[in-house]
Amino acid sequence: MIRRVGVGVAILFISLSLARLLDAVSVAELRSQLVSGITRRAMDEFASYGNVIVSVDVAVPDQWRSRIETLPTVDIRLPEAGKVGGRIVVPVRIPAVNGRPADTAKLLVTTTVVADYIVAAKDLSQGHIITSQDVVTRRGDISTFTSHGVGVVDRVLNRELKIPLGNGNLVTTLMIRDVPDIHRGDTVWVDYRNSGILLKVPGESLSDGQRGDKVRVRLKLDSHKVLEGKIVDSSTVRIIAAH
Repeated sequence: MIRRVGVGVAILFISLSLARLLDAVSVAELRSQLVSGITRRAMDEFASYGNVIVSVDVAVPDQWRSRIETLPTVDIRLPEAGKVGGRIVVPVRIPAVNGRPADTAKLLVTTTVVADYIVAAKDLSQGHIITSQDVVTRRGDISTFTSHGVGVVDRVLNRELKIPLGNGNLVTTLMIRDVPDIHRGDTVWVDYRNSGILLKVPGESLSDGQRGDKVRVRLKLDSHKVLEGKIVDSSTVRIIAAH
């Protein structure tokens, strides 16, 4: 809810919506507050891109202008997060006044979000480690894109693709990961204690992982013996439990 306090405005977001209550309403002020709220939401929504520029246009239908100007209050509800880009319809709840029933005006809001974004420069396979030759930076309207995009090349370089990526497709944070220190199927040294004796035997990792991650390994000398351990480095797993 937004309340007028002196000459300033206090803002409180409730349940992913913006409610606005003013002592008196003008179309210009309503538009200004709506633009401000949507701009703030869009900046948050697309923050992962960086260097974002937002522009918002609010169309108030003529049939609602005169009625809005005479109202003591109006209530605006923004859509849920992730739905502010492109064209959206924002309902304005109009209370019953002077015998006229309550109603809902629908404002057409067009939001353009311009930012840099990264796309694949060629077809890339799952597991590929991204280099500067694999991606290209573009700039344009991302208002209909996912909020998980990336606008800075350094954030994707030397990271591994979790899925195949076609030429020209958007690179997102959900499809890349840090390169694992150990991959599934890798031969590793397994450190574990048996009867108080520290043993170091060869094994096979049953999953991907990085330093500090827990992984299961199968011993080469006993394929039925599977142990759980913590990755120490790119070739060593230290056992923490037996299965």
